[in-house]
Amino acid sequence: MSRYLSTQVQNAFAAGNLQKIFISQTDTTAFYGIPDKKYLLEDYTRFPTMEEVLREYVTGVDVRKQGQNFHISVRDIPNSTNFEDDPLVLLDGVPVFDMNKIVSFDPLKIKSLEVVNRKYYFGNVVNSGILNYSTYTGDLAGFELDANAAVVEFEGLQTKREFFSPVYDSQEKVQSPVADTRNVLYWVPDISVSDHVEKKFKF
Repeated sequence: MSRYLSTQVQNAFAAGNLQKIFISQTDTTAFYGIPDKKYLLEDYTRFPTMEEVLREYVTGVDVRKQGQNFHISVRDIPNSTNFEDDPLVLLDGVPVFDMNKIVSFDPLKIKSLEVVNRKYYFGNVVNSGILNYSTYTGDLAGFELDANAAVVEFEGLQTKREFFSPVYDSQEKVQSPVADTRNVLYWVPDISVSDHVEKKFKF
């Protein structure tokens, strides 16, 4: 009962301090690092098809059609040649393995395109370059996934709560009529200690 009451007192008089969030720096760099080329499509003529976009101003990328199927090859800069296999194609971070579908996608929904003109190794998988498309909305913009694709929802990076610990650095705060009803006086979960090393903690 006492903890319930103390919680109500804190919510009434210190709610703003209890909800403080520690803002950590966000790294927006893609997993492959800095691309060799980046295109903001609004800086160029907006062609009606993705094939025209790739042919007209995306250097280091070749699109060709064999029978009914499109194939994309990326220029291998270190070896001054073109890869024979299709690159890893991403749309808002989702791999796309059907080149026909990405070539037929509406380029007006694409905000930017990043190109990696070299082999990318991930474990025992070797990718012949990378094309990374980003839509304006960041949610695939209506792109139809493969029927066999498994869509899994997961919780993203959680923000870090800042533990509230009042500082009584003035006589006014010491004599405040609002009681300090905290049940936990000190909480720092990332303290590391080792043998024979003295550490001091103040609260």
